[in-house]
Amino acid sequence: MSDYDLDETLQKMGASWYVSYDYYKHFDSTHANWSKVGTAGRQNRYDNSSIMDRIYWLEIILNKNENKLDNNHIYLSGREIKSMARMLLNFYKKELENIKQAMI
Repeated sequence: MSDYDLDETLQKMGASWYVSYDYYKHFDSTHANWSKVGTAGRQNRYDNSSIMDRIYWLEIILNKNENKLDNNHIYLSGREIKSMARMLLNFYKKELENIKQAMI
């Protein structure tokens, strides 16, 4: 997928939704903010993404202005979104390193 396609996919999912859903999947199964909006197409986009796609998205999100991230329909602050995004980025970087080590 090109960077343009990845940017478009993130835009369609929504940065706050993506972080919230990914956090739910990997860190806290009781976290349900992501479910406050329609999810069908969003989940398909998420499920079809790679670790590299997710790292790319998280880096974009971490470079966004917190005030812009505040503007969402799932009741998370920009600060909360960035905190979860940092945790996820660290998680995926470790996963990627583990994959690389397993290939050696």
